Amino acid sequence: QKGTTIQGWKTTQINVFLDSLQNTSVCNADTLREMDKMYGFSSRDNAEIRFRWQILCMRAEMPEVIPSVVKFATEQGRMKFTRPLYRELFKMKAGKDVAVSTFKKHRDTYHPICSKMVARDLGLEEKPGFCKIKMAVMTLSIVALVGGLGWYFFSGGKKKTN
Repeated sequence: QKGTTIQGWKTTQINVFLDSLQNTSVCNADTLREMDKMYGFSSRDNAEIRFRWQILCMRAEMPEVIPSVVKFATEQGRMKFTRPLYRELFKMKAGKDVAVSTFKKHRDTYHPICSKMVARDLGLEEKPGFCKIKMAVMTLSIVALVGGLGWYFFSGGKKKTN
């Protein structure tokens, strides 16, 4: 009978149950498919349950979960869910390209910090060293410009002659 063992469980109890499965070897694709038939985790609306279930499915390399993950990652912008979903999707054999293309399409809808962190996770962000070099060049350019303008204004625009 469907869901008889967890039928009366609260969301918190289900979350603890799914969390306990995260680092076990019993969660292969076949086992998860059977669990989904019994408990209907794929059809749950609760974000906490959806998140934990989808993480389990991605770690078990279940390509059928990819559309649900994309939907979840793009219908809300909480970094708590968004960043781990993209990271796990990117790790999947069938999910890497989907993660990158989905993120590129929806990047501007996320909070700037979330967007930056996910971009870094997916290898889409500039290298920090390059940014520092770019910033140093810009700073030197500004200093040279300000210094030149300062000399111009304080000297009355006249060149110094010896």
